Amino acid sequence: MESAGLVSRVFLVNDEYTAAMKSGFCAESTLIQAQEGGRHKETRVTYDEVAHRAFYVEKDLIKNATVAQDVAIPACVHDLIAA
Repeated sequence: MESAGLVSRVFLVNDEYTAAMKSGFCAESTLIQAQEGGRHKETRVTYDEVAHRAFYVEKDLIKNATVAQDVAIPACVHDLIAA
């Protein structure tokens, strides 16, 4: 998603969303690279269906800060945004 016209002069938006799927449309990973105004973040989620965990890592590329966490998930997670 990109901003256009007058809006891009005031508030630049340049977001990229990528999703990788396995058979049965089970999510394998998602990646969001977001540039919005003065912010620039990269968010990656990796889904481990064997361990039943999702691993979330968000990097603030301007402040050089990282937030990481993991949560329990079912065996097959569907990505509604990618659908």
